[in-house]
Amino acid sequence: PGGAGSERFRAIISDGQHYVQGMLATQLNHLVHSNQIMENSIVKVDEFMNNLVQNRTVIILLKVEVINPDPKQRFGNPTDIAKEGDLSAGGGGGPPQAQPMYGQQRNQGGGGMYNQRPAAAAAGGGGSNPYQNRFSNNASSNSSAPIVTSSSSSSASITPIAALNMYMNRWVIRARLTTKSDIRTWSNARGEGSLFSCELLDSSGQDIRCTFFKEAVDKFYHMLEVDRVYTFSGGRLKVANAQYNTCKSQFEVTFDQNAEIHLDNDVGDIQH
Repeated sequence: PGGAGSERFRAIISDGQHYVQGMLATQLNHLVHSNQIMENSIVKVDEFMNNLVQNRTVIILLKVEVINPDPKQRFGNPTDIAKEGDLSAGGGGGPPQAQPMYGQQRNQGGGGMYNQRPAAAAAGGGGSNPYQNRFSNNASSNSSAPIVTSSSSSSASITPIAALNMYMNRWVIRARLTTKSDIRTWSNARGEGSLFSCELLDSSGQDIRCTFFKEAVDKFYHMLEVDRVYTFSGGRLKVANAQYNTCKSQFEVTFDQNAEIHLDNDVGDIQH
């Protein structure tokens, strides 16, 4: 269900002493399909996001380097970092099995920070013991709580376009406006209005299509200039229509008048 574009793999990430629930960003799915990441694989984590979901830490892996895909054994004897110091940590209700996620979006509070520092990790499955199960290609109707990100206390966290997913309800992207269409009007039985679309490119080289409707057209059309860099937030994600969308992202963004868009410094990190 949902097709390959909606496939999300959960994993258990460990440094040998503790483990934490995690998720692979979709651009890493090929590592699972090619068996470069499997139970107990050793990887170096280069980029990740740290999220808090229902008072539990969930790590989204954005960029990893596979060190040893199949070491044949578990690294260390890790315990659940969320239950550190709790004598009942060995009880039931361990982390869920690693599997593609197709859960429905829910409104959850949470905090996150996009990090860019290396760390050692091991990926594995879950159950009563999170290292007993392998990745599964069966969709689950009982997926865990959605992943969300929010602003940090000092400044807004920047989410890479490649890391956007349907489980987010708050995010900020920083991108260059590469194209902007003319304003088009529409009219049907439900009403009438106007719209325009544009394409955004971030520093990772990933681009995404955005559409502005009605009041958002009046508010943002003349403000947005092609080739300028902005931060964007307050949009709604939906699965991209591949028939009309040639951007790399599997999602599209819809903005209304409540969106927040700010001109940002162009420091040359995003290609023209």
